[in-house]
Amino acid sequence: MTPEEKDYLEQLLENINKLQDFLLQQKKLIYAQHQEIEILSNELKELHLENLALKESYDNLRMTRVLVSSGKDWKESHNRLLKIQQDIQEALRLLKIE
Repeated sequence: MTPEEKDYLEQLLENINKLQDFLLQQKKLIYAQHQEIEILSNELKELHLENLALKESYDNLRMTRVLVSSGKDWKESHNRLLKIQQDIQEALRLLKIE
């Protein structure tokens, strides 16, 4: 092997080592990004569920406000809410029977 070929071979080996180091760094980066994606995905799911619960709560509050504000007095509104609650409980009871 000539000295020039030996230099080329050494340079090639050095470049291969650099490439292997770069590949290892990229694999670590990809792994870290996958973990970050997993964390963000879980957080997104939790926030979505929280958002759904808040929307439901808001809808319930809005409905209650409509029921209360449309009544002549608080007692009448309260009685209507109790009636709705009883109707819902009855419907749930009937669903369990079937």
